[in-house]
Amino acid sequence: MDPVAICNLGLSFFGDVTIMSLNDESQAAQYCKTNYDPSRRAVLAEREWTFAVKRILLNMTTETAPLNASLRYYTIPDKCIRLINVFDVNETDVNYRREGNRIVTDHYNEEIAATYTYDETNNNLFSALFDQLLAAHIAKNIAVPLTGDIDTMVAMAQLYQDNLDRATASDALQGSREMLAKSRMEETRRHHIPIV
Repeated sequence: MDPVAICNLGLSFFGDVTIMSLNDESQAAQYCKTNYDPSRRAVLAEREWTFAVKRILLNMTTETAPLNASLRYYTIPDKCIRLINVFDVNETDVNYRREGNRIVTDHYNEEIAATYTYDETNNNLFSALFDQLLAAHIAKNIAVPLTGDIDTMVAMAQLYQDNLDRATASDALQGSREMLAKSRMEETRRHHIPIV
């Protein structure tokens, strides 16, 4: 679905207004245009969507950590929405934290890599359930400005949460059994998702 179709899906959740373009002069189009990219990034940040996960070797900076020369700084990947994991050449997890646009770690090996959620804008890569989830997020954000009804916003927030759980479960079922088991346990640990 393209952005207009996703926005129209969101609008359909609480009314019969549709738009032809994000550049329409209607209030609905203006609210959709304002919310589309922030909503897309917010939904991407929620989970480890397979279509947006990237793996990259990190670049160590020349900076030295104040008061602790044993800490190393690495550059956050471009268009990183959310760091998922940092690991060494043996695929062993590395202790780290994010500080601004850097990753700081005390890992002794200079060569480390990361998986991260990329700021994916190509809607052709989105899954059908992600489209619905994004539409629900947009609907939640624009419900009150368009309808003036707080109950509609609450209903859209619940719809978003219901779709989030469903989309997460579906997206997680892509990969070999061994890889899926490891990924599922990591996702469960991060988000306290019940294993079903």
